[in-house]
Amino acid sequence: MTKEKKKGAKKNLWRRTLHYYWRATKKHKLLFVIGILVTPIVVASRTVLTPYFTADIIGKISSGIDPVAEWSTLMPSIVGLLACYLIGSELLGHVRIWAIWKLELKVAYDLATYCFDKVCTQFSANVSQYLMSIFQFHFEHCVRKGFYDYSFLFDC
Repeated sequence: MTKEKKKGAKKNLWRRTLHYYWRATKKHKLLFVIGILVTPIVVASRTVLTPYFTADIIGKISSGIDPVAEWSTLMPSIVGLLACYLIGSELLGHVRIWAIWKLELKVAYDLATYCFDKVCTQFSANVSQYLMSIFQFHFEHCVRKGFYDYSFLFDC
């Protein structure tokens, strides 16, 4: 087999794999949409907003203000930091993990069920075809040619 054919076979393999995964994922659109929409919010909260509010608090304290006396200037940054942590990291982070894990489990179950059904269908078709060929062979070679004597049924 040439390298081009091997590349084509590999390309078709991952395309078919993605096709089956996407077909199973389309059954659970809500979980997929939750995971896709919540992930950027969680990432932005953890990587952009939390360091921003932390740097703002450190910058205000290091500028020489008294944190106890100037509590009103620090309060918006502290509330923003807590909101980023509670809403962004804790609440939405757990919602994201729940949605993605639930989606992964359901897709894996759907794929396993699909594969099992395909194997059972092929197996039952092969078994019934095999049994039919045995019956046909038995009928044509044994019964039709008179290998069996059924006269004992009629002895009264």
